[in-house]
Amino acid sequence: MNTTLLFLSLMVPGTFFLGLNDVLVRKVLRSGKVDQQFLLAFNFLSVGVILAPILLVTGLPEIKAGFWTALCITAGLNIFAQWAWYSAFKREEASLIAPLRLLTPPLVILTGFFVLGEQPSLVGIAGIAVTILGLWLLVDSEARRGKVKFREIVKRPGVLLGLWGAVSFAISFPFDKKTVLTSS
Repeated sequence: MNTTLLFLSLMVPGTFFLGLNDVLVRKVLRSGKVDQQFLLAFNFLSVGVILAPILLVTGLPEIKAGFWTALCITAGLNIFAQWAWYSAFKREEASLIAPLRLLTPPLVILTGFFVLGEQPSLVGIAGIAVTILGLWLLVDSEARRGKVKFREIVKRPGVLLGLWGAVSFAISFPFDKKTVLTSS
């Protein structure tokens, strides 16, 4: 199978379902019928239910030095990022918060450099610039549509929480990689 076709056959439905999930999470959180902490707990419990049978079948991998530190850092950052992300969806429109997720991949290039010593490529650096330009255009168009200043949009609590969530995810990824490398 052609790699482009494989990529599109996975990416298009994945993007659709991610967008659908964002809209449903926002709708559920705004309705007030489901508590944010319950939704977060359900999320984490679901991951545990999926991983538990795998660990029972394969067993625990060998754990090397640095594993527990990396695991604690990545778990703490992910818990905070999930909380920030859900809080952002509760406060702002999904169409404004969901694109903030695009900040995570370019920031991972930077955090990978600082945490793991990985060297970003020119294409990676160009991707960072394009992503930041795209997000700037998105927020700027939101500001123009609402006839408010760009800074006012960025200073909204929901947008700030979304930004903090994206940054926390970006910082957690290199530690997640360390966790995997020290447990394999």
